[in-house]
Amino acid sequence: RLALESNEFLLRCTGEWSAARDHAQRIFGLSAYTSYASSVDAIVDLETGDLETGLAKLEELLEATSTAEGLVDMSAQVWRSWGMGGPEAWALAAAIYGQPRYLDVATRQLGPIRKLTGLRPAELLAIHRTSAWIAINAQDGREADACYRELGPYTATVGWPTNTSTDRLLGLLARTMGNLEDAATHFEDALAFCRKAGYHPELAWTCCDYADMLLERDDGGDRQKATTLLDESFAISTELGMRPLMERVLSRREILGA
Repeated sequence: RLALESNEFLLRCTGEWSAARDHAQRIFGLSAYTSYASSVDAIVDLETGDLETGLAKLEELLEATSTAEGLVDMSAQVWRSWGMGGPEAWALAAAIYGQPRYLDVATRQLGPIRKLTGLRPAELLAIHRTSAWIAINAQDGREADACYRELGPYTATVGWPTNTSTDRLLGLLARTMGNLEDAATHFEDALAFCRKAGYHPELAWTCCDYADMLLERDDGGDRQKATTLLDESFAISTELGMRPLMERVLSRREILGA
């Protein structure tokens, strides 16, 4: 199981979606880990634009979790068994598709999970990352500051299940707080990390998010650099079939061409 999970994680990090799905299906065959397979398979759907299928899988996971234990009374063990990635996957859906109702689901799920005791370090990080996505999507500067402090020690890493670079999250949090210079530093770190590791999907998202920040700052040379980043993001997302990101990049290009 651990070998399958590790390989599946790396395959998604590098954008090998079909092979990642194959591994998820093999994990799905292990009945105790069907929720893991559902959450990571849903993330592939979200990244490649099959929103309806991805949300259906997350809805099934949410229903199974609620039926199994009831979110209010959930123990740390139940959360592990039924897929700790659910809330972050919903928050990621909100980030990719700009739908506040997905963020509401993530927020509701995360509430009782935050009160659990006996959590492992990786599980605490999952909570911090989900909280970060919620703060970023809600443009909540105060919560962003708290998440920024929690995630600060974990630079040069990516988090399960969404494979998001911590440096990119820190850049988005810094932007949410209005600290654009700090945001630029974190985005540069994320670019360097993803290039070195070969994490192409996350590199493509970082290029787009960084370009957004540069267009907001609009200092000398920012628009030219934003154009270069958007070109790279579009090339990668096109090659990997990341339709939501392709559409986002095209919308930014229209702004630059206006």
